[in-house]
Amino acid sequence: MSKSIQECFEAISLLGETGEIVRIPAVAELYQSSENREQWIVWAVDSDGAMLETVFSGPSAEQRATEYAREKFAGFRRQMPGPPQCL
Repeated sequence: MSKSIQECFEAISLLGETGEIVRIPAVAELYQSSENREQWIVWAVDSDGAMLETVFSGPSAEQRATEYAREKFAGFRRQMPGPPQCL
């Protein structure tokens, strides 16, 4: 079974140079896009103040966004609908 390009990119973004998961010490917000209800977004601000946003769409977008947030960040909160107000 071959993986889709999207699955490969998700795997690469989760793994650091050592092949282990690199968890960002930030709490991410997970929300459904108010512009496209089929998209789920994981949004966070890292310790350097950089804003990070990853958009998931297509089949199982909500599930994949949740799994990504759970693995990539120290924690996450689910917020619906629309972007976070302020962290």
